Amino acid sequence: MFEYVKGDFEKIDDNKIEVVGINYYQPLRVRQRETAWNPDKPFIPTAYYETYSPRGIKMNFSRGWEIYPKGIYDMLKIIQNDYRNIECWITENGMGVMGEDKFKDASGQIQDSYRIEFLSDHMAWMLKAIDEGCDLQIIFHLLMHLEIVMGLWKLIWKIIGIGELKNQAIG
Repeated sequence: MFEYVKGDFEKIDDNKIEVVGINYYQPLRVRQRETAWNPDKPFIPTAYYETYSPRGIKMNFSRGWEIYPKGIYDMLKIIQNDYRNIECWITENGMGVMGEDKFKDASGQIQDSYRIEFLSDHMAWMLKAIDEGCDLQIIFHLLMHLEIVMGLWKLIWKIIGIGELKNQAIG
């Protein structure tokens, strides 16, 4: 698949990752390919798998993305259990919706309970992972989309520390 020379793996092993950033919006569900890969095409990982969507999933129909809040927990637990529980940050998590004007109320404010639910559900799973010992330190960029919609441009790059998050009411 790829070429390497003697010593490459030792270099990788000697330079361990100390912090990992996670961007999570949707899961990518894969299964074994049902059709053969065309050998005349250049190699890409999908030579080995194809994606699928199970029935009855919750969707962000604006983007065609599955909404699966537990996926962020699953990812955090894999990092905790399989990758030395490296310190990690949620660098992106949010929900974009096209045509949000249709959610404006009479005063012109967007009523985006769908986004609040998305973020609250994801935060609940993040907090569960933290309670179980995951080294999640910072949720960064989490509220970017919500803040843009609300017009709070100066808060786009807000950083929320986990200690502060635990002390805030979510809901």
